[in-house]
Amino acid sequence: MLIMRFFTVVFFVTMVWSQAGMAQFVVEQAEATSNNNENEYTIYTPQGEAVSIQKYPGSIEFLSAGYTVAGFEQMSISPGKNMFAFLHRQDNAYRAEVYQENGQKVNAIEEIDTYDPDDPSPKVYVMDNGELFYRYNISYFNHYDSGGERLETINNSSDSQRGEKISDLKMMPRSNAVLLYNARILYGDDRVGSRLRYYDGNGDPKTIFRSGNRYINGISFSPNGQLIILHLINEQTGNHYAQAIDTNGNELHALDYEGFEPVELTIGNNGRYLTSRGSGRVVVHDLQTGESLGASSFRGVSTLAATYASSHNSIIVLGGSLSESTRRLSNLQLRVVNIDERSINTEDIDGEYSWHDILDLEIQPDQPGRFRITGINRELDVRL
Repeated sequence: MLIMRFFTVVFFVTMVWSQAGMAQFVVEQAEATSNNNENEYTIYTPQGEAVSIQKYPGSIEFLSAGYTVAGFEQMSISPGKNMFAFLHRQDNAYRAEVYQENGQKVNAIEEIDTYDPDDPSPKVYVMDNGELFYRYNISYFNHYDSGGERLETINNSSDSQRGEKISDLKMMPRSNAVLLYNARILYGDDRVGSRLRYYDGNGDPKTIFRSGNRYINGISFSPNGQLIILHLINEQTGNHYAQAIDTNGNELHALDYEGFEPVELTIGNNGRYLTSRGSGRVVVHDLQTGESLGASSFRGVSTLAATYASSHNSIIVLGGSLSESTRRLSNLQLRVVNIDERSINTEDIDGEYSWHDILDLEIQPDQPGRFRITGINRELDVRL
């Protein structure tokens, strides 16, 4: 297997962009969600069905079923948005519930654990097939089938004598496999490393990545789930890196960001183009060549989501401000950077919008030349 390693300095080349006088794209509210209120969100099942939910502090209402789940301490949504899991605590016991997107209860696990005030780690994760993982005691995961029967208990401790951060789990798209990882493992000489393990329910988890001096700041996937993108940071130097691996741990690509600190990494449908979003800057790389295709910077607003439209050789960026207390979005604008023409077109977005962190804010391809901004209460359609 050919492994391509490249290191790119993203600020050594300055490109001159022109600000176009007239926008060359159209952005408008998606008709299906235009009447949603600030707490109403539309999700789409793997079958393409649209389902509406209401999100309030501490409760979720499944509008199609007229059923509300309230009083939970933590919740999870499956990658395909067709399963919801809730962790409840009553007195000294935890219990877990799993619901379909239509509000129908799939199963409930009574007394899944005993409440321990000294354990900050209890959390549930649900998969598209209704299977459930329950994390507890810092590094342990119980795996349950869709009927609530426990299949396996996994200890994800790295056994580092210096300590480690609470273990976490990432569900893989289009798969019944998960990634178990130790995002921060303390080693000698003040080094902070990490470890990533692949688990598909068959046998023990398999270690597919390990580092003694870089910790995992984020994990993302290609849409088919076959390519795993690790956002890594060297705590001693402050440098950021992207590393692409497959589910067997083979390193396919590596990227060194010098002078740039991304907050989110996303990869397009063909698994070739990597979009690296910083708080005020977006950079796109071709993973096959290592070339930096282009970049765009924002002033006055933060970047909220970004993607690369390879068919139009353009970077699409949603910018704006988010109120952490109200979850309302303001000063929204969409920017399209045409790399071939070296032009930037920006449109202010009118209307009121909100975004709760139960859903990812994404710019997703819809049809050729069309994209949809999802995760907000009133979705936006973009036509290039």
